[in-house]
Amino acid sequence: MTNEKFSRWQRVAERRALQHQDNVEMAKVLGTKLPEEPQYWDYLTVLKENIPFFRNTYAHGSTCISPWPYKPLEDSAEIINQLYPLAQVNE
Repeated sequence: MTNEKFSRWQRVAERRALQHQDNVEMAKVLGTKLPEEPQYWDYLTVLKENIPFFRNTYAHGSTCISPWPYKPLEDSAEIINQLYPLAQVNE
C-alpha cells in the first residue's frame, strides 16, 4: 500500500502544493526568503494507529456523531482496493 493511492492523502497533498506555490509567489513579490517545500505526511501510519479506534467505534457504537461519516468508509474501501486489486482484463 502507498500513501499516494489514498484520495484523502491526494487532496491534502494537492492543497499543500497549491499553498506552497502561493507562498513562493508572495515571497518573490515581497523579496523575502522562499519557503521550504511542504512535508508530506505518512497517511499509512495515521491509518495504522487509528484503525483500532474506528473498528471499535463502529463495532460497539458511539454517542459521538461525526461530521464526516463517509471518511472511514472511503478509507476502508481504498485499503481493500489496494490489498486486493482487480486483475486487469485483456481485451
